[in-house]
Amino acid sequence: VYTFRARTDDGVRLWVNNQLVVDKWLDQGATNWTGTITLAANTLYDIRLEYFENSGGASAQLGWAGPGFTDQVIPPASLFHRGGATGLAFDLQTPDPSLLSAPSTQGSFVFDPATVPLTAQLQPLNCYPGVFQPAWSISRPDLASVDPSGVVTPVSAVAGPLQVKAYGGSLVGQSTVNVTVKFADTSKAPAGVTAASFPVGTVADPMTVIYPYADTVFPLALRAPVVQWYPNGAAASAVQVTLRYPATGTPVFNVAVISSEGSPARLSIPQPYWQAFEQTAKGQEAAIVIQRIVGGVARQEVVRKFRFGSAELRGRIYYTEYNQTTNAASQLAIDPGSTAGPINIFASSGGCPVCHTVSASGNRIATSDWGQEGISNGLSRLNANGTTTNLANIPNNGQGNPVNTQYN
Repeated sequence: VYTFRARTDDGVRLWVNNQLVVDKWLDQGATNWTGTITLAANTLYDIRLEYFENSGGASAQLGWAGPGFTDQVIPPASLFHRGGATGLAFDLQTPDPSLLSAPSTQGSFVFDPATVPLTAQLQPLNCYPGVFQPAWSISRPDLASVDPSGVVTPVSAVAGPLQVKAYGGSLVGQSTVNVTVKFADTSKAPAGVTAASFPVGTVADPMTVIYPYADTVFPLALRAPVVQWYPNGAAASAVQVTLRYPATGTPVFNVAVISSEGSPARLSIPQPYWQAFEQTAKGQEAAIVIQRIVGGVARQEVVRKFRFGSAELRGRIYYTEYNQTTNAASQLAIDPGSTAGPINIFASSGGCPVCHTVSASGNRIATSDWGQEGISNGLSRLNANGTTTNLANIPNNGQGNPVNTQYN
């Protein structure tokens, strides 16, 4: 029989061989408490001591007495380290989250499950007798959060893997939470039409996709496109337009908008859906899928593949708009990420400014106005708001032809 003594200020608990022998979890001055247990000589046993300090003095001492020796502080030679942790392992307790519904404007999203609790355990098991509380991090804090207990909460409709790490001293463990996005917006659907109204079609659809064009590359941060198609004589009672990534295989992003088919046939993609779509598929191939119900029968899907760029389109787009009635043209500029319409870069033009080029620095534009001498036929400074300030006009030779001129 061995007697263990715990002298602490304040409370203490002592386990020997997983048996609680001292249990004095209270405020106290330095006090001796003892407990006895039967142990075999020359055998290793687990010892676990917990102690807390509240106020005043602070001390903790562990002693023992046994066959052949009296009470003494346990010497270091009789204590052995059980073995350090060699790694961290994760236990994913719930399925990966899937976005099931979302509003058509920015707001909260509904996931199932709403949270994903992760548990990190030191390896090998039971190498640490206390409660292991790691620090946590997540690869995309803009898409999901992880709290101090390891609970992951998705906050965005962007699909894809999230890398979650747990840190314990020099040890690092990693787990992956795969977020999928799948829902159908039926806010504009005809009465009685739901996502279930669009099974896998067996009859080909004669319709033709007009826009987006095949193999278009969309820079990031653009306004959502207006999807357009031509029914080719087969009018639909309902249509489902789906944003899908990847374009082939099992989708991780599959957001559908269901509506009636107008004339002309087109559908505006809600901006929040497009933003989540491009952030999910940036730099990759994606697809817009159109499926229609014609004559009460769901037709086969028509797939239009395209790609997203990996970055935003910088600056403005400058282009020429022609007027067939007046046989004239205007030089326009538009901000691709703005909801505002185009602006005429010249307050007025003398004719038809067809040819134009923008300098590499983006602060000069040269235009040719079909031999007309005027502010839209020469060199101009591009202002911050997209308008121009005339710097020099290109003269003509009196016969309606511009004179070759070099400007710096």
